[in-house]
Amino acid sequence: AQNPRCLRSSVKFPQSVMVWGAMSSAGVGPLCFLRSKVNAAVYQEVLEHFMLPAADQLYGDADFIFQQDLAPAHSAKAISTWFKDHDAICQTQQCRRAEGHYQSNLAPVCC
Repeated sequence: AQNPRCLRSSVKFPQSVMVWGAMSSAGVGPLCFLRSKVNAAVYQEVLEHFMLPAADQLYGDADFIFQQDLAPAHSAKAISTWFKDHDAICQTQQCRRAEGHYQSNLAPVCC
């Protein structure tokens, strides 16, 4: 027989939480708790409703670099289009805002 003191219960499929957040030397933005898997449409909503307001609050009209990893939602064509629609040029997933618009300080490659 097995000794109950040597057994530990576990959960086969534990619950998880997906959270988006922004942090910088100027401060932190709000956390966005995501209730679904993140695809390009969900990520675009996060950019519009969390990233842009956080950038305005933290930087106003000052320049900043927005950096993201290469998660599939981040590198989706729809997201590249979204950055272009917001006057952004992306370079290795970094975007810089200058004079109220997003632009790269490097030659465009990924967008």
